[in-house]
Amino acid sequence: MGITVELLRHEPPARTLAKGKHQKRPVFTVLERVNDPDDLLPQLLDRVYNSGRTPTVDRIDPHGYVIFDEAQVRSLLVELPQLAKVAHEEWAQQMVRELQRLSTACLATPGLKLRFDGD
Repeated sequence: MGITVELLRHEPPARTLAKGKHQKRPVFTVLERVNDPDDLLPQLLDRVYNSGRTPTVDRIDPHGYVIFDEAQVRSLLVELPQLAKVAHEEWAQQMVRELQRLSTACLATPGLKLRFDGD
């Protein structure tokens, strides 16, 4: 199924929890989603994986998930040109543009995050 990329907003708990109890998982609202039904993003990431130039990109797991905060998104934006250099096909270039767009949107509003959710 590929890696779904989502722009997230953290939501406060909908209810007050009993004293001493904590909400176990953060609640997010998905503001925007880029699906990868053809499993293309992992193919693109493999081209730079472990190259030493993309440590933030290397954290994206095609079989798990990771949530990037503002600092990690800033690092991702710095590394995207390395990904663009190996994006020779139109689909790969489009994927880099989508990552750029979502990352820029994430940084435009404080508190937003990016989630990469593998299959």
